[in-house]
Amino acid sequence: MINIWKLRHGEECFCEFETSLMLAVKPETVHMERAVQEYPVRPTTYGMDNTSIGELSVSGTYGNPVPATEEKGEMMLEQFTENISAVIEECVKKLVREET
Repeated sequence: MINIWKLRHGEECFCEFETSLMLAVKPETVHMERAVQEYPVRPTTYGMDNTSIGELSVSGTYGNPVPATEEKGEMMLEQFTENISAVIEECVKKLVREET
């Protein structure tokens, strides 16, 4: 099972996460030739005001989308499907038990 939060060498890299998903779902919207690693400095008030990463980042990125692949995105989608299916099955079993 792929650990979706630690895709590469234990690094948390949500840009890789999001980019991999998009490569799997809608690859024509991803321009990997523009992908760059960037970790702009965030002000201490970041998240408490209306500042967006796009305002802080030259590339619009926070993280590293470069190692993203369609294969990683496909593996994540497969894991998401398995996880949500297990949750739904458990909910249905619980409802059936409650009705009987």
